[in-house]
Amino acid sequence: MRGNAMVRVLMLVMALVAAASVAAQPVSQEERAKRSDEILKKMRQMELANQILPLVMTKEQLKQILPPIEKARANVRDLQNEEFETMRKFEERLDTAIKNATDKGQLPGQALLVEMNRLLMAFSLKRQAAASENVTTVLDVLNKTLNAGQLKAAANSLDLKLFDPSVKPEELTETAKVRFYVGQVLLDPLAYDLLVKMSM
Repeated sequence: MRGNAMVRVLMLVMALVAAASVAAQPVSQEERAKRSDEILKKMRQMELANQILPLVMTKEQLKQILPPIEKARANVRDLQNEEFETMRKFEERLDTAIKNATDKGQLPGQALLVEMNRLLMAFSLKRQAAASENVTTVLDVLNKTLNAGQLKAAANSLDLKLFDPSVKPEELTETAKVRFYVGQVLLDPLAYDLLVKMSM
């Protein structure tokens, strides 16, 4: 009996030493950056939960709101895929320009820079249009699903001055405020998992 007890004590000590050794190993910069990103995502999810929970949405309401949010997410993915294909075609010219700049000291040239800026501007405009369309789609369902008190809670949930110091919240309609809420909270990519879990 005493022998078995000693073996267990020794195994426990060895396990603790091994755990301490693993904990003492240095963490790579890459791992630190990855963990930092994960922690920042959790912080954002906490903020989002703080904005979503006061609406006191029922599971049934959440289930009605999720499909348009999923459609909006699909629209974003489609747009990202389209941008990727466009950028992939442009990449070879960028590689050539960078190689000529580093190897030969040759300026990339104004024409290529202008084309690149036009491309980025086109991306930006398409994103803005898609974002506006996605907000409208979700807002339509929200207006049919939530009651007046819930919509009011959404409208008053955010301090709009934190997003734009020049905005005058008192001059905005409730609909405009709820629209802003949809774009900043419900369509935040990190809100989706929270909403799905809340709907179960």
